[in-house]
Amino acid sequence: MARHGYSHGSDFGSDIGSGVGAGMVALAILAVWLFIRITVYIIQTYVKYHKVSKALRRSLYAFLLLSLLGGVLSVIFHNQDVATSLSGLGYMVLFLTCVVVRRHFAETFMVGDGGSLTDAILHRSWFADESTPLAA
Repeated sequence: MARHGYSHGSDFGSDIGSGVGAGMVALAILAVWLFIRITVYIIQTYVKYHKVSKALRRSLYAFLLLSLLGGVLSVIFHNQDVATSLSGLGYMVLFLTCVVVRRHFAETFMVGDGGSLTDAILHRSWFADESTPLAA
């Protein structure tokens, strides 16, 4: 008489396999999401600062040159990894350049009257309330 509902441990391997497969799908979705977000960041930075930043234009040219070089080398050597590696390298250089350009033009710690932030803080009245500006 056969017993129903009992297994001999053969499902353990398939449980691990399905867990690994679900983890790989989640990582692939995360990688695609990050790629899209970084691409949007690069486009926004380029649209905003392409006229004032030579480094941004040079890194874009470097990305295009590395992608073209990778494509040519992959055709010559019949190896797709070369194109992927060089394009990925150019993409990361472009992204890091965009981060530096945005930080350079950020107005986070700029003082409005042309003085330095240190002078504005050190020469502020101690008894002033929070609504008075820094360079009072």
